[in-house]
Amino acid sequence: MRTLVCAALVSASLAGRAHAGSANMQEFTQIERGRYLTILSDCAGCHTVPGGKPFSGGRPIETPFGNIISPNVTPDLETGIGAWSDDQFDAAVRKGIGRTGAHLYPAMPYNAYTRMSRDDVMAIRAYLTSLEPVRNSRNADTLPFPFNIRSTMIVWNALYFTAGE
Repeated sequence: MRTLVCAALVSASLAGRAHAGSANMQEFTQIERGRYLTILSDCAGCHTVPGGKPFSGGRPIETPFGNIISPNVTPDLETGIGAWSDDQFDAAVRKGIGRTGAHLYPAMPYNAYTRMSRDDVMAIRAYLTSLEPVRNSRNADTLPFPFNIRSTMIVWNALYFTAGE
């Protein structure tokens, strides 16, 4: 009986969304695809502190050179990705270039995500944007000199990174 009730509710919900217009169904489909890709990409693994709010950042990523603190990827306008453009988000995920133009450290595995399509990245963005914004300023990375100089990533990228879908 419960199964039938649940199936009826889901069916009614989906039918209501379909009648609301194809744009809503497309948005729902995009967000759901983004949720799926976010799980496959294990975004929460780095962008969520154990016991913390999902995707709000602040998790230290330990490296042999020091800790890199993961950023907030919720849609918060000040501390998250809420004010980022689609192009800025895509550049961060697939090219390792942050919103300000600074090179990201490969702790953000852009070298693996570069082969994703822009459509996949935009689906991830759609999902992240659908989440509750969380205000969470991150602490500074604890990388000593010369590893704290992001421009040195240009050399790393020249040696180990090939961008492209």
